[in-house]
Amino acid sequence: MAAFKNSISKRFKMKDLGSPDICLGIKVRHDRKARTVTMSQEHYLRSVLETFGMADCKPVGTPLCTGYVDKPADKEEPLPDVPFRELLGSLLYAATMTRPDISAAVSILSRRMQHFGMDHWKAAKHLLRYIKGTLSCTTCTNREGGSFGC
Repeated sequence: MAAFKNSISKRFKMKDLGSPDICLGIKVRHDRKARTVTMSQEHYLRSVLETFGMADCKPVGTPLCTGYVDKPADKEEPLPDVPFRELLGSLLYAATMTRPDISAAVSILSRRMQHFGMDHWKAAKHLLRYIKGTLSCTTCTNREGGSFGC
């Protein structure tokens, strides 16, 4: 790592601030003794909850409501004026970076980005309620592999 930093500093003006604490909205913790890297997006997800008016919501235990059926929106139903696509875009970032537990729900809801209805919006808000209850979840990696936990 020292050789890489030295090489880069010869080409670019830089200041070594040590290991990153936050990178691209992801809190990074290095435990050199245990040889692990733990990542969390708690701060990012709190801002998502605030942006979509769900900061004070009641948490739930599942990413999608029990019995959710992914069906197309009713053709007669007018598209609701809600930020469905923006919400899923925000959650897609978290799902791909540190939150594998929401990946399936985000994927299922993303199928309806083009034509969504109120049932899809309610399911997306349910997912936010799940996130509210699991803000402290982290992804941890080491030489043997990775793990996810709350």
